[in-house]
Amino acid sequence: MTPDMPLAHAGSMLFSIRKSNPAGDPATDPEAHCHLDITIYDNNQDEIGEVLGAEAPAGKAVNVNSKLPFVLLVTVLEEDADPVLFDYADQHWAYADVAHGCNFGQYDTGDREGDCGFSC
Repeated sequence: MTPDMPLAHAGSMLFSIRKSNPAGDPATDPEAHCHLDITIYDNNQDEIGEVLGAEAPAGKAVNVNSKLPFVLLVTVLEEDADPVLFDYADQHWAYADVAHGCNFGQYDTGDREGDCGFSC
């Protein structure tokens, strides 16, 4: 999804997960952790929140602050094949949730990109 595409929900986000050292051991190498780039757009396609390069150890939520009334929480789990989890207010969904318009690619040399929409 690009910012000029029509949005199906009141908010949407572009999402990128990076592992600088995908073969490293997260217990000893911070570069083996996921790092998140997330941009939130409103329904007018204006950027209203962003986090770049946020370290995301497995199972620990990353806060994405924005102009929205609640914080978007994003959690990456242990294995690359595990779902990415999202929480916003009383909404909870995973990266493959069709109701939230999620579209995520597979990991490609340590990078994974996608987008989702959500009500806000």
